[in-house]
Amino acid sequence: MTTYNTKNRRIQGGELWVVGDTLKVLDDGVLGFGSGTADETKGSVDVSIVWDGTNLIFDTAADDKLIEFGDAAATQLSFDMKWYGNAAAGASYLYFDASADLIYTTGVDLQFKDNDLLVFGTGAGATGDAQIKWDGTNLIITTTADDKLIEIGDAAATQLSWDLKWYANENAGASYLYGDASENLIYTTGVDLQFKDSDYLVFGTGAGGTGDVQITWDATNLVISATADDSVIEIGDAGATQKSFDVKTYGNTSASYMLWDASDGALELTGGANITHAIGGNVLMASRNTMAYTDTSAKTLFTIPANADIVDIVVDVTTGFNGGGTDLLDIGTSASATAYKDDLDVSSTGQTVTGWSGLGDVGASDVIVKAIYADQNTDSSAGAATITFLWTIA
Repeated sequence: MTTYNTKNRRIQGGELWVVGDTLKVLDDGVLGFGSGTADETKGSVDVSIVWDGTNLIFDTAADDKLIEFGDAAATQLSFDMKWYGNAAAGASYLYFDASADLIYTTGVDLQFKDNDLLVFGTGAGATGDAQIKWDGTNLIITTTADDKLIEIGDAAATQLSWDLKWYANENAGASYLYGDASENLIYTTGVDLQFKDSDYLVFGTGAGGTGDVQITWDATNLVISATADDSVIEIGDAGATQKSFDVKTYGNTSASYMLWDASDGALELTGGANITHAIGGNVLMASRNTMAYTDTSAKTLFTIPANADIVDIVVDVTTGFNGGGTDLLDIGTSASATAYKDDLDVSSTGQTVTGWSGLGDVGASDVIVKAIYADQNTDSSAGAATITFLWTIA
């Protein structure tokens, strides 16, 4: 081994070759920087660079040292850096563009392993202002301070925005929640929106129970409430087009309901549904049901309590019965089939029949009201009538 010493600088020929303009350090030879011992080896100098036959290793004798590329002086002389990936002909790389203060990739992925953090703001690791990590099961976005905000899009005058599509369980993207920024609209496809017990759907200003209008399911009842008295729920459009809804409220069975028929401007009772109204010490009620041309055997219309006082009975023929002769209805009770009317002519559409016998208190055997249709000639193919009893009870 030949050693050349010049002003306390040493070259050991067995580790370092200088051939022409080429400086070559052999396998496991040490290119050292800073102070060290007389026989410099890896780790015995402040900083060492070693090719171990497989890897180029940068090592330091003290922790937390810094490698700087460029000049941090006022002139800020810098290097771009290009770190190649696996693709041939330099097609993949990580690039640091110093003049643009930009790091970007071409054909290279950036991966954070389980529980590694991508940190934004000040602090490091879990103490950073905002962190994103994959914990092996879930993607978690956390913050070290409460009540922070995630903004998606640009709130400047140009208002640059994103649509958002959040996929659910169906295959091939068939179910999702969609935020359409250009339409200022959130909608669902194949996805339900559920509010749990006592959660609020709020309209207007305020939050939760202080919102202008709240809808909540309290585990027993659907409650619609308002913070201001005398608020109005409007169903339909009161504008010039007057778009409206029919409204159907069911009773104890699917056949018993109250219907607001918007096109007729009428509140209708069907299947024994009643309206109750107090007059003095008595309660005025209405019971209503329909008869059709198919009701050729006794049909139970509704039940009226014993001791109720029948005030009036009204039969409206909405569609004339077309049995080819006189079409008749009998209206009575379980005890007497014609207690209220025997052979009522219902042949003509639009007729309203009043003027009854047998009105008064309802006996214990007459609480069930029944009716039967009898065609007197050929079988009917059409016909409908509504039967309404008005009665009071103390």
